[in-house]
Amino acid sequence: MVEISIHDQDINCAVPKHWHRSIELSVPIHGSTEAWIDGNVFRVFPGHFLIVNSSQIHSCRCVKPHEEYYGFAIQIRYDFLETCFRKIGDYQFVTDYEGDHLSEIHSCISDLIDTYKIIDDFSDMKLTGIAYQLVYLLLKHTLVPYESVHGVTEKNRSRLVEILDYMDDHYLEIEEVSSLADHFHISYGYMARLFQTSLNMTISDYLNSVRIRHIEQDLIATDETVSDLCLRHGYANTKSFYREFNEECAKESC
Repeated sequence: MVEISIHDQDINCAVPKHWHRSIELSVPIHGSTEAWIDGNVFRVFPGHFLIVNSSQIHSCRCVKPHEEYYGFAIQIRYDFLETCFRKIGDYQFVTDYEGDHLSEIHSCISDLIDTYKIIDDFSDMKLTGIAYQLVYLLLKHTLVPYESVHGVTEKNRSRLVEILDYMDDHYLEIEEVSSLADHFHISYGYMARLFQTSLNMTISDYLNSVRIRHIEQDLIATDETVSDLCLRHGYANTKSFYREFNEECAKESC
């Protein structure tokens, strides 16, 4: 039996950052979602899907506040993928695949979801067959050479999630990023290396990205001015916000 699980997603608020030893496909059915994956932001709409690689720290939220969203998360165990393709450790899946086989893969995903909803004596057999076909298509068409930095232990990854969650909740209280190291009783050098190795970004860059996300969401959901939102979310003035915002947009377009 293929090691795969399917979960309904009805996102009314942000799913907190986490990681697991499986790959995960995020598949919107209605509405759109925004995924944060190892420091990068991706947006996905119906007809497309995102792939989160094993051990990548990720979270998701609705793109538009108060927008009704419904979709599915499909998880495939990494150790099962290793039995299917022994060289998989040298590769990773493309997060936002847009290749020639997009419609074929998405059609297979849709068949898998439709079969998941059926309960009869033969549904498990059919589900297994479609799941193997999906794994074949993903391995055949969406793999690229592994480029991420190796050597991040599970302990360090779990510690990083703890730090990121704290920053997400308390970003307004953080005046100096060096104070975070004291809060978690670790050295600042260790924490800085953890961010750089795992996310390829500095602690300050991440803190600014959190502030920018909150301002973006409030710009859509409220009538407050940019100046008021900048002050409320920790920027001294709009000039510093626009500078950080432009830098963030440049990173996302790379």
